[in-house]
Amino acid sequence: VTVTAVDDSRGEDDVTYAIAHTAASAGDAFYDGASAFFAPSASMRFTVLDNDEAGIALLGSPLFGGEGETREYRVQLSGAPTFAVTVDISPATGPPSLATNVSRLVFAVATWDVAQGVAVTAVDDDVDGGSSYTLTVAHTAASSDPLFNGAAAAFTPASGLVSFTVFDDDVDCRLSCPPGSTSLECDGDEVCNACPAGHFCVGDCAP
Repeated sequence: VTVTAVDDSRGEDDVTYAIAHTAASAGDAFYDGASAFFAPSASMRFTVLDNDEAGIALLGSPLFGGEGETREYRVQLSGAPTFAVTVDISPATGPPSLATNVSRLVFAVATWDVAQGVAVTAVDDDVDGGSSYTLTVAHTAASSDPLFNGAAAAFTPASGLVSFTVFDDDVDCRLSCPPGSTSLECDGDEVCNACPAGHFCVGDCAP
């Protein structure tokens, strides 16, 4: 007899099942009903080790961009829920601040494995926040499925935060850097008047 544990998408604890056996014989009483002797037992145990994880993945973090620019990340469930899951999105308020195109995502049971995108915009303000600063978007989950509800919901990363490093356009002069790098702030008219190679300067120094 081959026993197979059905592979599903549901994250759950390891479970031990009992497989029961009975015998019947019309011609031999020793093999009929309760008289039948099984060794070592009429019940066999089968422990299923789960290979699924009930969690919520935040994909695409960290983000980088200038003030006024929009970047996108994705939210995806890593296991099938038994009830719909809502994820509330809370961008940083300021100034400086972030804005998102949605405030809540809903994952239905039938389409739980479809990732949903969130667009984040670094609000363009007149505040000099230095060459760059980092803000976050927070997430909380709610569901009738206890594995996806409140503090029990396991986010990746564990903080449940998406970080956005914003390059400020209100500083006098800063080093232009590719996404993922840190820009350098330079203050003073003398520095900006020189407009060194590789720098972006406001006013008369602007290219």
